Amino acid sequence: QLLKIGFYKIVQSVMEDHNCPEFQNGKTVLETLGINKLQFNMLREVGNPTVRDVMILRYAKEIRQEDFKLLRYIHDDGYDKMYEKYLDMRQYTTIYKVDKYINKQRIKHDADYFDYISWLEEMGYDMRNEFNLYPRDFKKVHDDKSKEYVKFKEKRAKEDIKRFNKLLKKLRKDTSDVDAMNLRIDGMFIRLPTQLDELKKEGEILHHCVGTYVDRVAKGETMIFFIRQESDPDKPFFTLEWKGRVVQCRGYRNCDMTPEVKAFVNIFQEKMAEYENEPKKQRKAG
Repeated sequence: QLLKIGFYKIVQSVMEDHNCPEFQNGKTVLETLGINKLQFNMLREVGNPTVRDVMILRYAKEIRQEDFKLLRYIHDDGYDKMYEKYLDMRQYTTIYKVDKYINKQRIKHDADYFDYISWLEEMGYDMRNEFNLYPRDFKKVHDDKSKEYVKFKEKRAKEDIKRFNKLLKKLRKDTSDVDAMNLRIDGMFIRLPTQLDELKKEGEILHHCVGTYVDRVAKGETMIFFIRQESDPDKPFFTLEWKGRVVQCRGYRNCDMTPEVKAFVNIFQEKMAEYENEPKKQRKAG
């Protein structure tokens, strides 16, 4: 189908499977490319379009012919799909204005502009204000906002750490009388982390990804416990994730539990289940 209409570059990409999206083997060219008739006509005007041309139209859904022509020649500098950044700007302005501004300000790398935009979005700036979108001196404002963004992230990180540590303190208090938390068997015991840095240290020493679980724990989506050996209580041994049940328990380089650790975890799970079911029993009794 594609060969008959002269879409040779797309055929070549499909055959070589080089950066080629999943094309359905449709009954028509439109089904195969995953586009509508209007988009197909735009490709026909190109003559011999590329896979990237198709992806622009797919992502855009609706797009003016002028914008499509402009995006076809935008280089993916700094981003895998730069055209997506331009298209996303349509919620605030037009693609034409963005392109004109980047050229007028002689911004060598488009990525610098879109990084600047992402900073403003995250910091809560008014993205409808053209003074924010198109500052008179981009280089100066870019440098200023870069410094402001670093401070913003540092402040946010401190707030996250404070909130995380507060949550851990509450968890330790709420579970201080729980049998599972006081479990000590065969020289092993279990405890909650005491602060944010412990999660990072745990992941670094054991070479697993528990350090990335901070946000989930802070949101109450999951709980992380440390299994320690009484002979060396400060040394990371095994890390356990609890989410109504034991989701996973990993040691050094994600190794599986030893028989001893597995037995310990089974008892922990039984006692945690008793603890979590206790309020339900009390409600039924009431």
